[in-house]
Amino acid sequence: MNGDVPHHDHRSAGGDDAAFAPIDLHLRLGELRDALVEVAAAGQWLDAFLLATAMGQIVEDDLHGSRGAFDRIAEHLDSGRAVVHQMALTAATLVRAIHRRIPRQRRLVPHREELLSLSVALAHACLAPGVDETTARDLRRRIGVLADPIPALDRVDQRAMRLPSCFRSFDQHPRDVVRLVAEYTRTTPVATPILVVGVRTSGSYLGSLAAAALSLQGVEDVDLITLRPGERLDRFQRRAVDVVKERGTVLILDDPPVSGDAIRRVARELERCGMAPEHIVLLVGTDDAMGRLPSVLDPFRRHVLTTEEWELRRRLRPDVVAAEVTAVVSDDWDFAEVEALPFQEASDGLRAHASVWLKATLRDGPDHSEPVLVRAQSVGIGLFGRHAVAIACRLGAIVPEVVGFRDGVMFEVIRSPAGLTTTFRRPGAELVGDYATARHRALRTADDRSMQVRGHQAVWEVASELIGNATGRLDVALRLPFVNPAIRAILRVDSPSIIDGRTYGNVWIDTANGLQKLESAEGAFSNRDLACYDSAFDVVTALGLGSAPGELHAARTRFEANMGEAVGAARWLLLRLVHLWDQRRAGSLCLDEWGPEVTCAISDFLAETVLDVPQPVTGSWACLDIDGVVETAVLGASAPGRAGATALRALAAHGFRVALVTGRGCRDVQNRIESWRLPGAVVEYGAGLILRGQEDPVDLRDDRGRRAMTAVRASLGELDGVTVAETHSLAVRAHTRSNSGRRLGPLTDSAARRVVDSAGGSGVVTVVQGDDQTDFIPIGVSKAEGIRRLLEHLDPDGARGSLPLALAVGDGPADVGMLALAEFAMMPRHSAALAEAAGLIASRRSYQAGLLDAVGRLIGHQPGTCPLCTARLSNADDLILRFLSFREAGPAGIATRAASTCWRARRFVRQSSTAHNQQLIGGRSA
Repeated sequence: MNGDVPHHDHRSAGGDDAAFAPIDLHLRLGELRDALVEVAAAGQWLDAFLLATAMGQIVEDDLHGSRGAFDRIAEHLDSGRAVVHQMALTAATLVRAIHRRIPRQRRLVPHREELLSLSVALAHACLAPGVDETTARDLRRRIGVLADPIPALDRVDQRAMRLPSCFRSFDQHPRDVVRLVAEYTRTTPVATPILVVGVRTSGSYLGSLAAAALSLQGVEDVDLITLRPGERLDRFQRRAVDVVKERGTVLILDDPPVSGDAIRRVARELERCGMAPEHIVLLVGTDDAMGRLPSVLDPFRRHVLTTEEWELRRRLRPDVVAAEVTAVVSDDWDFAEVEALPFQEASDGLRAHASVWLKATLRDGPDHSEPVLVRAQSVGIGLFGRHAVAIACRLGAIVPEVVGFRDGVMFEVIRSPAGLTTTFRRPGAELVGDYATARHRALRTADDRSMQVRGHQAVWEVASELIGNATGRLDVALRLPFVNPAIRAILRVDSPSIIDGRTYGNVWIDTANGLQKLESAEGAFSNRDLACYDSAFDVVTALGLGSAPGELHAARTRFEANMGEAVGAARWLLLRLVHLWDQRRAGSLCLDEWGPEVTCAISDFLAETVLDVPQPVTGSWACLDIDGVVETAVLGASAPGRAGATALRALAAHGFRVALVTGRGCRDVQNRIESWRLPGAVVEYGAGLILRGQEDPVDLRDDRGRRAMTAVRASLGELDGVTVAETHSLAVRAHTRSNSGRRLGPLTDSAARRVVDSAGGSGVVTVVQGDDQTDFIPIGVSKAEGIRRLLEHLDPDGARGSLPLALAVGDGPADVGMLALAEFAMMPRHSAALAEAAGLIASRRSYQAGLLDAVGRLIGHQPGTCPLCTARLSNADDLILRFLSFREAGPAGIATRAASTCWRARRFVRQSSTAHNQQLIGGRSA
């Protein structure tokens, strides 16, 4: 497709062709104003209500200075450091108070009040049986005033709307608010004044509808304000509270609560201003079948609508949909014999739209008919729902055909290759690359609006949080001025588009037209945030977890070939990390799986950047421990930094073959061997070997050792609060756990001895205590013996000749035997006491820096300084590697590394900004 597509499209399948159907839902204030005038002229009052309320939300957020820097700092510190967290909250409150008193901000107040009033009037038009001409003329006049140049509003023109989860991602409907209000007025006298408080963002919409519904119920004294959790009421809002705090009622409306914290914090602010808790009433929907709310909301009266009572959920009952489908679909389709199917889509644990499957006979001429599947799904009301229709129309045959849309429900036809059955399949690498490319070409946009999103977990923000965590305690100081701008610069794309955002899970269905993608408009603008305009993210999310080795790389290669440009190692790593973070918060990735997955992502990044040298097939050997030598802790995982990766590169570049020798399990080490193209590794303290290209490990245990490990595993399984790691298949690794499942650390020495005794392993099993685990190892296996056996497999001539190793580096007691085999052996500084006791050399530096020192002595110069072992990295790759290397050598030198990294980050941002501006100018000129 040539050129950029506009941000909205007026074509809509199965509905009014003139209806407003936006492609990009991150609409800015100016675009909202233009669209509001347009839909009001057409008498589309529901869309007018949604657009006007979005404008009010933007103005309200700007007026209050919502989600400022100190708010984000306070949120980051919420998991610890209570004193600093409270200081950040206090600073955020003070900054917002000053912000509201700036004259240019105070000029927004009248416009805020007018937009609130207009929103209620438009909500009244949506809920009333009809809109007479006088009312319509008055609404258009008020909207026309907003279309004129207004300096105070023009100043916030670039701010985009926050999507209301209630009407976009959840199945709520305006009639649900009407029912809640009716229940309230039925049980409560309404002679006293009522203040409706909407918890922004959804509360802006729900609150306006509630105020309008109360008016329709005959309640005359109704006022409306909106508030975000953590904000203080301004003086105009406090006046509204003063009116009702003596003898009135406050009604609070928000999304279905999960923790209830947002509602509770807003209620606490109202109480601070004098509102008694008994005069606060909650009007909320809930997805709990019993209508229960979180316990933090127990002090308040409430009226609750359960999911089964929601308007759209009632309309999506199979029998109801089956009776109505023929009246909804367009005239081009002729269905007969429609009936509901009992099929239910598997849930991924997330709040999702409801859907119903039907089977129908499609009449195609007088003598021909075809059985098809019809899927009815809630997709959002008004323009939010038509967005899904517009996306499907753009994408064509790669998604099911949309045959109708009415009042929040979209109807799709699926021709199944196996009759009236549904089969979900994981897409292959080629299909993923092709889908992401086709979607990009069909849904290109003029700019990447996610870069303006702050405080709402855009992809770049999550990536910044993760990379910032790698800097340790310096995160708070470095995040805003250095990490955030650098990550935004890396993730900014020159050719943005509307991504899918949900390519994982049961969303690919086998059809007569091939594999088609369901829910193609669900993820990009969702209650789960992750705003992004980078099509590469769709490739990552489709195959990021559970994919076969090499499958993700194959999908990326296909995508890059289709697009004609490379994604880049740094950008690809950041997108992978964000997807892992998203899967962890969704519960699809447990804490124990997080570390190996992050290690895999960083290992692949290093393989593409620093370790892209061919590995020698002959030459002397260097045997290296992993933990504390090649790798240190980063992002809750273990991976090399610049020093460790440079040491590995230097060894390969100068002709040394590298074998990893570790207590880690087979599954942990396999990816490292394949990704870095190393010949092999000794694993689980010498109990087995990993050979490159060989899927199964080589078992070095004898029969007595195998029986002992089986008995130990069974004995551990009988203990409460102890988990056996699945990463180890030859030795046994165990952790203690809390009742909540959090890993605590190793077993006590006495507990470990009892396990050995109960398994009959005395004299057969050795116990090795680690920092957070206890390992049980068969007697007779060792790293030194494992190296001998590894060389028998990989270098039989050298093994027969008993040639010493050229280099060995380790940092623990289990490494001493291995170090004795080497011609040159060294321990990092943090193991200096052990080195002195064993008569070995200790480096002047710790951890990976100690390894770099040892390799430098072996090759005769500082690794990374000669043409052979110097890695030529892009600026982005170099910067990410520097952030990941903050703690590679322990506390020593961290200040110097931080200063150098921050200077490079600032320079990188300036260069990227210049290049991006030139790209924009060139694109406009073309």
